Amino acid sequence: MMRIGFSLLTLLTCLSFSAKASLTTVTGTTTDKATGEPLAYVSIGFTGTNTGGLSDDLGHFSLETPEHTDSIRVFMVGYKELRVAVDHGRVQTLNLSLEEQDNTLEEVSILAKNMPMYRNKDNPAVALMRKVIDHKDQNYDKGKTTVAYDEYEKLQVSLLRSLEKIRNEKQNRNALARMFEKGDTTKVNGKASLPIVVHEKVMRHEEDKEQGRTAHNMIDEKRTSLDGIVDDDGLEAYLDKMYVAADIYDNNIILGDQQLLSPVAGLAPEFYKYFITDTITEDGQQKVRLSFYPRNKTDLLFKGELVVALETHAVTEVNLTVNKAINLNWVDDLKIHLLYQKSDNGAYYLQNTYR
Repeated sequence: MMRIGFSLLTLLTCLSFSAKASLTTVTGTTTDKATGEPLAYVSIGFTGTNTGGLSDDLGHFSLETPEHTDSIRVFMVGYKELRVAVDHGRVQTLNLSLEEQDNTLEEVSILAKNMPMYRNKDNPAVALMRKVIDHKDQNYDKGKTTVAYDEYEKLQVSLLRSLEKIRNEKQNRNALARMFEKGDTTKVNGKASLPIVVHEKVMRHEEDKEQGRTAHNMIDEKRTSLDGIVDDDGLEAYLDKMYVAADIYDNNIILGDQQLLSPVAGLAPEFYKYFITDTITEDGQQKVRLSFYPRNKTDLLFKGELVVALETHAVTEVNLTVNKAINLNWVDDLKIHLLYQKSDNGAYYLQNTYR
């Protein structure tokens, strides 16, 4: 059975300037450690800076920063995170191999059989989440300041086909198999992914909170597609409805015609279970990783992982997915990654998203 996959990338970059002379430049590729195949849309960022980006469709990336840094952070949903040392002020080429991560979300459910009954009372994970909820207004930058930023958005629609089926079809010279053979394919969840529509745009946003004025201007736009494969206009209308911007700080996150309760909404502790899974030090901050799951597996809710800064109780990173048993129209697999960055006024803003 052939499937169509969608991916949406949004990068929000606030304007900044640095007068330092030397640049640290890192280029290279991202690949799957087991198969050697290129990995697209891997997040790479310089540690301790606001500079980062994603690998392209073929796993290539290039980043540079004038700020002092000694390493890069490499991460992607479903893979183990990497920290790689870099030399400040030099041009370096790195070939990064990522190792697939075990499905720890399911492991927690298995281990829970030997644990006491889950309760909110006297639960340190719930206590921490309540502090996150209480500090949402002061931690989130939405609507607080006058800002100007550029937004790069890339929407890609791909055909997904199992690698085994493609090999068999090549022997029969199947037309679809030949298209996969000649096209630029990458690996997605163990299947070959062939882009059939790619829509890229760069927008300039200016928001004056004091005057209540906003301006959104298109800087550049590019669209490519395989003729005859899809109805561009019909697909555009569907995706405009499906891909509403996701933000963990909203009480509800819209997916198509459904609204899912955010795991940091005011009432979330009544519908979600939370588990502290790790404590880490990142960019000089102490942080806690928490896993969360619906209390009822059939409820239309998320499961995933949050990273919380202990000092501010702010959410800095989120991985979201859903249980395959729920009925989410036209969707049989979902992964959303949100990354938040601290601004000069101490509040956080959404830096980039990937789904």
